[in-house]
Amino acid sequence: MKTAIVYAGLENIDKVAPRSSEDETCFRELKSVLQKHGKLSRFGICLLHEHFPMYKSERLVEECDPTTRVLTIRPVEVGSDKFGETIETSWRLDVENDISRPTGNCIAYCKEIDGPNGKTHHSSHKATP
Repeated sequence: MKTAIVYAGLENIDKVAPRSSEDETCFRELKSVLQKHGKLSRFGICLLHEHFPMYKSERLVEECDPTTRVLTIRPVEVGSDKFGETIETSWRLDVENDISRPTGNCIAYCKEIDGPNGKTHHSSHKATP
C-alpha cells in the first residue's frame, strides 16, 4: 500500500505523547502569531497522528449529523461521489509537495450535507439543544 504523502510519517496515536508543559512556549508563540494576523478565531492547533494506514488516493473526510450530534471522520477516495464538495479543515505544515500550496497540505476535509436551505457545511446547520 502506498501512503499519501500528507499522512506519511505520522505516529500512531498510541505512541504520541500528550500535550505537556514542554509544549507551552510553542503554543504561546503560535497564539501570538495568529493574534497578530487576526486569525485567532479562524485557525487552531491539532495533534498530528494516525489511527490506521491511508492509501495514496484517500483523504480523511468528516461528516456531521447535527440532529444526533455525531461527527464521523473516515477515509474517502479523492474524486469519488463520497468525497463530493468539501472544505479543507486541517493542514500539515511540514509537508510541502504541492507547488500550488507550498505552505502545507490538507489532511482533513469537511463534506457538504443537505441542510434545510440547501447544501451546507455543518457549521450553518446546527442542532437545537
